[in-house]
Amino acid sequence: MTVEEINTRLEKLKVQKTQVHGMETEVYARIVGYYRSVKNWNKGKKEEYGIRLNFSDYQHSPAEKPERIPEKALPTLQLVEEPQVQKELFTAGGEEADNYLYFYRDTCPNCPPVAAWLENSGFEGRSVNVDRESGMHEAIRYDITAAPTVVFLDNQGTETGRSSTVAGLETQFGISAAAGA
Repeated sequence: MTVEEINTRLEKLKVQKTQVHGMETEVYARIVGYYRSVKNWNKGKKEEYGIRLNFSDYQHSPAEKPERIPEKALPTLQLVEEPQVQKELFTAGGEEADNYLYFYRDTCPNCPPVAAWLENSGFEGRSVNVDRESGMHEAIRYDITAAPTVVFLDNQGTETGRSSTVAGLETQFGISAAAGA
């Protein structure tokens, strides 16, 4: 192929590119416990969707969110490279976790039952509110992508297990919510 043929082909492709017409993209998001197309939401929910703050997009709290600031001026989280902690599968008959981190959100409907189970379990641990900046940093450190999540740690701080539901906790430990420890 000659340079002239290549240039002719490029010109044709440029013309074709200008004639491409896309289609509207259907966006789905979680609303009141299930996923729906955003275009079918009411006006108030659509406005709320515009100010939502996702874990992966976290830059600052919604109250601090500026109207229009250049992208370079926005504060961002800097992740520090840490050695990957080997995750071991926790079993009730194996080494017991003697510490936990309970990650929760203020608006989470599934968090109170998990918190109640932990309170009655007899385990020592700490609650981390991921709606706060310090809690978000800790959630990123432990790769938390949902609330509630309970991360169990051994004496050295190594993760020995995790769960997000009361049923999962009961399965791992053989302790029912009603019975306690």
